[in-house]
Amino acid sequence: KTSMSILEVYLLGSREEYIDDFFTRIPPDVILRMRCLSSSVLYAVEAYMYRHWNVSGTLSRWFYNVRTFLIALEACDAIVSGGAAVAFFARQDYPDADLEIYIPIHGLLPMGRFLRRQGYAYQAAPGQHPFFDAAVLSHTAYITTHDPRRRNDPHYNPYTCTYHFVLPLDPEFREGKHIRLVSVLTDPVEYMLRNSKSTGTMNYLTGTHAVSLFPRTTFVARTLVHCQDTSRSPVSHQTWTNKYRARGFSVVDAGVTLPNIRELRKWERRVGDKLTWVLPYKRIGTAERPPIQMRSYAFEVLDVTTEVTAAGAALRVGPRFWYSSMAYMRKPMKSFSQYRSIETAAAFLQDF
Repeated sequence: KTSMSILEVYLLGSREEYIDDFFTRIPPDVILRMRCLSSSVLYAVEAYMYRHWNVSGTLSRWFYNVRTFLIALEACDAIVSGGAAVAFFARQDYPDADLEIYIPIHGLLPMGRFLRRQGYAYQAAPGQHPFFDAAVLSHTAYITTHDPRRRNDPHYNPYTCTYHFVLPLDPEFREGKHIRLVSVLTDPVEYMLRNSKSTGTMNYLTGTHAVSLFPRTTFVARTLVHCQDTSRSPVSHQTWTNKYRARGFSVVDAGVTLPNIRELRKWERRVGDKLTWVLPYKRIGTAERPPIQMRSYAFEVLDVTTEVTAAGAALRVGPRFWYSSMAYMRKPMKSFSQYRSIETAAAFLQDF
C-alpha cells in the first residue's frame, strides 16, 4: 500500500512526455498553486518547469550561454521585455519575435560590447553613426546638453534611441537573430509601465527573476487590454494586434467589456504586489538562492469610466495621482472620494 495520491503516483511514475503533456493542458496559475500540495508534486512541477518553463529555453535562441547574458543584464540594470517575456510566461516559442532589451544609458556600452563578443553586428539606423561606441557617446552627449529631464511633464517620453544588433548567417533563421537595445532615461521598469501598448506586454525578465504585472489576464484568460492611443498609428496598431491574435490572444479595446479580473479592477497597484507573478530562476536545490531586488513602483489602473483613457484604449496604466486627479476633474467625488477635503470642497463648490 502507498500513502501517495493518484496524482503523485502519476507524476512520479509516468514518462516525461506524458507528464509534460499533462502540465501543458493546465493554466499556469494552477501549476504554481500545485507546488504547495506536497513535496512529490513540488519536485514534479519543478522538473517540468526546468524542461519547458525556464529562462534558458526562452533565451537560448539568441545566446549559446544564457547565464553569461543574465549576468550582463543584471550588471547593466537592464530588463528584457516584449515578445521574449511573453513567450517565457506563455510557455511558447515565437519565431518572429526579436529580443527587446530596455536599458539605462550607463549600460549601453557594456551591453553593446557584450553582444559583439557573442558575434552580433551593430546595424546603424539612418542618422546614427556607423560605429556603435561613437553612436552611443554622441547621442548621450546630446542628451546631456539638450534634454530638460521634465519627468513631471505628462507628455515627456523617457525614450531616447534604439540600437539594432543582428547575428547573421544562422541556418535556422535566414534573416538572422535580431536584438534591439532600447535606451531609456528612467528606470527600465518605469519606462515599461509608461509606454507599453497593452497589459499583455507588461512582463519583463531580469538577471535573476521574471515578473508579470497582469498575469491572470494575459496568461490565464489569454487577453490583452489596450493601454495606449490606438489612433496615432493605425497601421502599426493593426499589425501589432494581428500578431498577438495569431498567437492565440484576444484583444480588448475601448469598445469591449473588460474581463472580471481583480488585477484590472484594483485601482492602486504596485510592482511586486500580491497580484504580480514573480518567478525566480533558482527556486530549489542546495545552492544559495540569489537575492531578488524588486523595483517596486506604484501605479494606477483606470478604466474607460474614468474618462481619462487614451483614444481607443480600455485602460490607463501609469503613475499614481496624476491620472486619478484628471479623473477627479472629470467626475468629481464619483469614483475618487479619497481626495475629498475642505480645500477641494472650497475650490469646487458646484460639485458638492
